[in-house]
Amino acid sequence: MGRALKIDVTAEGVETLEHAHILRDMGCTTLQGYYFARPMDGAGLLAFIAKEAWRDTPAMGERAA
Repeated sequence: MGRALKIDVTAEGVETLEHAHILRDMGCTTLQGYYFARPMDGAGLLAFIAKEAWRDTPAMGERAA
């Protein structure tokens, strides 16, 4: 429906790389959930950013073997 209306779609609750691939293939333009990071407070977010922790998450272009 989002594509038909030409609006971005955010999928919440993404828990695995497989979920992320399915949702991306369905047209979701933004993904969020435990797969990418657990909920955190402000100090935790600053630490997450400072150590570039998101780089530890396999990229969307990678598929599990």
